[in-house]
Amino acid sequence: MADTIVVDRHGRVYLPKLIRRLLGLGPNSLMEIDVSDDQVILKRVDSIADGGRGMFKKAKLDVAARLDEVRAQGYPVE
Repeated sequence: MADTIVVDRHGRVYLPKLIRRLLGLGPNSLMEIDVSDDQVILKRVDSIADGGRGMFKKAKLDVAARLDEVRAQGYPVE
């Protein structure tokens, strides 16, 4: 998918709504930015908070299993 966007006078770019929806981006979503040759590459960053949503609801919680899931996603857990 290719689209042309404008960089405003403050250096900001607007991501089209379709792209935000496809990537699941909302307000304050984290993005990783990288530069390669003449390209700017943006990647969605999954927040560790997103992965933990609802984990403290009243339910049986297997803490060890949840920590294993978080570690498997590449987040450091001590």
